[in-house]
Amino acid sequence: MSTPARQLANTAPARTPFDILRAAFVELQVTDLHASEHFYAELLGMIVSARSEEAVYLRGWEERQHHSLILRRARVATAARLGFRVRADRDLELLAEHFDAMDLATRWHEPGADPGMGRSLRVWDPFGYPLEFFYAMQQFETQHQRFDLHRGAPLLRFDHLNLHSPRVEDTFRFWLSLGFRCSEYISTDSATDERITGAWLLRKPTVHDVGLTAGTGPRLHHFAYWIAEPAGVLRACDQLAGG
Repeated sequence: MSTPARQLANTAPARTPFDILRAAFVELQVTDLHASEHFYAELLGMIVSARSEEAVYLRGWEERQHHSLILRRARVATAARLGFRVRADRDLELLAEHFDAMDLATRWHEPGADPGMGRSLRVWDPFGYPLEFFYAMQQFETQHQRFDLHRGAPLLRFDHLNLHSPRVEDTFRFWLSLGFRCSEYISTDSATDERITGAWLLRKPTVHDVGLTAGTGPRLHHFAYWIAEPAGVLRACDQLAGG
């Protein structure tokens, strides 16, 4: 017998007029900018694309876009923005219309608000997550084969983010409405009241862009970078232990 949870998990993603390509960056507000830059740039080996007194912009070795991680000085540590790239600039307008229809407040940020980045659309989703969508970003040559400069794992490219939510099924529906599809899910084993407790959703052709897991929230549980081979994880652990 198909339960409501299974019906939700098998629901096709919405056919949207906009096209979200992938999860693309995270902004962390940090209380010690120097220590945070040391961790990500010196120990994990990320490339610094730009730096000011208040923020540092970093990217992985394979990445061409200006940044996939922003560290910004703040009094309280928090995840400030979860960024997604869209296929065309027009998609931003269409997303704004979509969120307006949901009675969600949106805010535009013009080009230059962040180094190397074009205009963007920010919105707080219905569950309290700070989302941002953009199309244009300055491009660099990949440093994938600059083995003489590699440090850390090394981190090659942004992969996914995971969100803790006390309302996993409602959050799941929201991401389906943005055109994300489910690659897998976990649920309780009740035959009469099965509930989804975790779901993994994607836009790019990999396992997932966004993971949803039951927990206290809204909260960013983690964000992840892709590396080329498993030994890189062990090497990074050794370097972190000595750093």
